[in-house]
Amino acid sequence: MEHLNQLPVPALHRFERVPEGTTLGSYRDTETPLLVIDNEERDVTSRSLDFSGQRIITKLPVVPSMFIRNVRVVMQDCLGYIMEPYKVKEKV
Repeated sequence: MEHLNQLPVPALHRFERVPEGTTLGSYRDTETPLLVIDNEERDVTSRSLDFSGQRIITKLPVVPSMFIRNVRVVMQDCLGYIMEPYKVKEKV
């Protein structure tokens, strides 16, 4: 991956809810290409993403944010964040 300057990450609707079953990207290797770590530092990859047919697919509705294409930045930090949407209760 060092020969790449930019990752081939598809254009996403950043900060917009995407439904379960949305393809976030693809990968070439047979190993799990990404980890999803929650706020408690737990691996929640199997709950959040499915890796099928070399595609990365959401297993629940998510809100993608701050996805980066620059390989150097990704290696120093992370590819991006996926947030779970929630409903705000209205005060009556």
